[in-house]
Amino acid sequence: MSGRLVRLAPLLALALITGPIRTAHAETLSSQNTTIGPRLELRGFFDVTLSGAQERRAGVDSSSLGAALGPLDLFMVSKLNDRTSFLGELVLETTGSGEVRTDLERAYLKFILNSRLQLAVGRTHSPISLWNVLYHHGALLQPTVDRPSPLRFEDDGGLLPMHAVGVEAGGKWPLGPVDWQYVFTVSNGRGPNPTQVQTMGDANRQKAFGFAVHAAPAFDRALTLGVAVQQDRFPQATAAEDACQRILSLQVAYRGTRIDAIAEAFWLEDRLAASPPYHQRAAYAVVSFGSADWHPYLAADQMTVDRADPTLDVAVLPVHRWITGIRRDLTSAHALKLEWREVSESGRRRHECDLQLAFNF
Repeated sequence: MSGRLVRLAPLLALALITGPIRTAHAETLSSQNTTIGPRLELRGFFDVTLSGAQERRAGVDSSSLGAALGPLDLFMVSKLNDRTSFLGELVLETTGSGEVRTDLERAYLKFILNSRLQLAVGRTHSPISLWNVLYHHGALLQPTVDRPSPLRFEDDGGLLPMHAVGVEAGGKWPLGPVDWQYVFTVSNGRGPNPTQVQTMGDANRQKAFGFAVHAAPAFDRALTLGVAVQQDRFPQATAAEDACQRILSLQVAYRGTRIDAIAEAFWLEDRLAASPPYHQRAAYAVVSFGSADWHPYLAADQMTVDRADPTLDVAVLPVHRWITGIRRDLTSAHALKLEWREVSESGRRRHECDLQLAFNF
């Protein structure tokens, strides 16, 4: 018997050693399976628009009618902990040739230190426009069928830099009878190609600086007044010297129970070494009425550009638009819009009519 015990002793010792290890390993796996980590929340926006247009040119009356798919906007957020979160926005767009193009509109990590200071690192919207703060992407969120012409994105004939890749700081400061909100960005500047958002570095050492401040007075919190500035030095595609760009915008918005209105004006100056400065001006206003499901609206926008400016994209054209429409909120996730526009672009005038179904999912 003693001999058998001697022979079994190593096996018993191994069992005593490996038993607790296996149990601890199983408990570790069990705890990992029950622990809930960051959870990604995904929302989507989409729209389909039936468009008709009529243009009179050189005595010829031409008309068109067709359906268009809007961008498929995938909006995602994830809360990493009580002070850190991630936001991403991926847009799939159909080009005129029928190809699908993917755009990463926003992607940033946000750190909340307190209500007065929040930091974001990544790709954000530039602070030059209040429209981006209120509506971002998704036709369902905005009162009109499409964005105002001065706020088209960089790859869609846009005049202004709509995105910033870098660091953003912002927060709220209640001071006396006014609530102040600020945003400050340090980011990659514009590239030699005006349609380019520099996401993989900067073409020169200079950074773009943007700052916006908004005030909401105590007598009416629905009212927001703001001003924003941005300065950048970017390389030119056809010259060795960098160009200097300065942008100023004035902003006002009123989001009441019966009236929802927003208006902005922009002044842009491009300075090149071998020529006098070039100036561009743009403005828009949108007013929506109604407190129930029906919301008639009026809007107008315009851009005055100097086509001699070599830093402008060829798609940026002087334009004036007068818009009237009505929106019907079918549910909280579906809206139907009927809109009529008179458009004057580069001396050509046309009339457009859109019927749009916008929704989220």
